[in-house]
Amino acid sequence: MLYTAGERTYTFRTPGSSDDIGFSSLASYGPSAPADDAASAEPAGWADYTDEQKLAFCASSANCRVTYEWNDALKYAFIYHFFGLLWTNQFIVGFGCVVIAGAIAQFYWARGDKFELAALPVVRALKNATIYHLGSVALGSFIVAVIQFIRWGLEYLDRKTKALQEKNAVAKWALCCVKCCMWCLEQIVKFINRNAYIMVAIKGGGYCASAGRAVKLIVTNALRLAVVNVVGDALILLGKVAVAGGCGLIAFAMSNAEYYHDAEKYPDTYLASAVLPIALAVGVGFVVAQIFFAVYEMAVDTILLSFCEDCELHGGEPQFAPPILMDVMNAAYPAPAEGK
Repeated sequence: MLYTAGERTYTFRTPGSSDDIGFSSLASYGPSAPADDAASAEPAGWADYTDEQKLAFCASSANCRVTYEWNDALKYAFIYHFFGLLWTNQFIVGFGCVVIAGAIAQFYWARGDKFELAALPVVRALKNATIYHLGSVALGSFIVAVIQFIRWGLEYLDRKTKALQEKNAVAKWALCCVKCCMWCLEQIVKFINRNAYIMVAIKGGGYCASAGRAVKLIVTNALRLAVVNVVGDALILLGKVAVAGGCGLIAFAMSNAEYYHDAEKYPDTYLASAVLPIALAVGVGFVVAQIFFAVYEMAVDTILLSFCEDCELHGGEPQFAPPILMDVMNAAYPAPAEGK
């Protein structure tokens, strides 16, 4: 990395000097280095030294100093690739959302009857997302990536202005407010993106039209969606806690086994304390459960938005909702009467 980041320069101390001012004779990196200079501490044949020899000489000599002139083009390349990393990460997340939403939406619009579903719904959703929806995913992921890039820029600015912030409380407060606002904006855009991807999978429209449609459905059915989401999120959270607790119980049971509990018979595997393994098992179990339950969360959101779209298309009387879903939705929040 250092060899490509810029140009290395060697500085030699002028004989008879004892301070930094004495470093006056410069030897450039590469074959253009000057020949032996009697007025400096540069060794004979310096231009013929290899890179390793030059570094070794300067490391062992008090009369030699190594400096680097960094290449600005490499900095810009790093910024470019870093933004590409953010964009690619969000693109993968968005593509997964569209595929999952497309597969779940097929179940809803088939009235919940698995026999009316097309063969291989996940494969079909994957094909649709790849052929028709990559542009929508790219646009939504680009917006989130831009916001995340700005947030990283603010973090860099925060680190570079620590001294100024210690002297000026207003600057510190202003930067903190900007960072907080950008975090809130990112969460809002991610929420809109998630629902826009669902509408893209359901209706097959563009990103902007799908985002507007999703926001309209959410605002129109805010109370109904809020009630169902609270119950659904609570159940999903209980599922995550149950998985994590189960992993902890298994780890606790294993720690009490003779293989880990008998210090005399198994000194190499004896556990003096089982707290750390149990805590690690709980943490890993919760993370894995969160990843798997994210599919269920996406399924719940897709079913709810499909239900709201079904209601909008048929004057408040959904035609494709399964009977069980109708019972749940009516019990959670009855639909308003016509004309209200």
